[in-house]
Amino acid sequence: MCGACPGGTVIPRLSAYAALAGIRSSVAGVLQEIAGRRLTVRAFGDAWTVRDRLGKQQVLPGLEEVAAAVAAGPLDWDTVARLTGQEVTGRAPDLSCPALPVLQEIAAAPLSPDAPRPELTAGEFAAGLLVHAANRAGSGAGAVARD
Repeated sequence: MCGACPGGTVIPRLSAYAALAGIRSSVAGVLQEIAGRRLTVRAFGDAWTVRDRLGKQQVLPGLEEVAAAVAAGPLDWDTVARLTGQEVTGRAPDLSCPALPVLQEIAAAPLSPDAPRPELTAGEFAAGLLVHAANRAGSGAGAVARD
């Protein structure tokens, strides 16, 4: 249910794009693979659950928040590059990857099933989300990629 329906919840914009593009579960799979055994990512209706190895669980509304949870821990940016095909460069809060400008364009564009939209693969989308999340978090642990 969306935020326009009575009793509905607002689906984050980038998560809605992933659903419209048909890559929602694939993006989550890439994020899970990057997180490894540190976190477990599962769909929970229109939301997501993220559980750590000690059993602490969070229910998160969208893929942006899932990426932030993954980026909050140590990240091996070489593994991110290998799994997504996107080389990440720089240091937080100035990390970059080729998919980041496209992701930012998607975030700003009208979201309609009929509107033309840039195409990203699940790996590109996941890399863009992780870079965006790491940049928003600032200079945290694991937030250094190739310079």
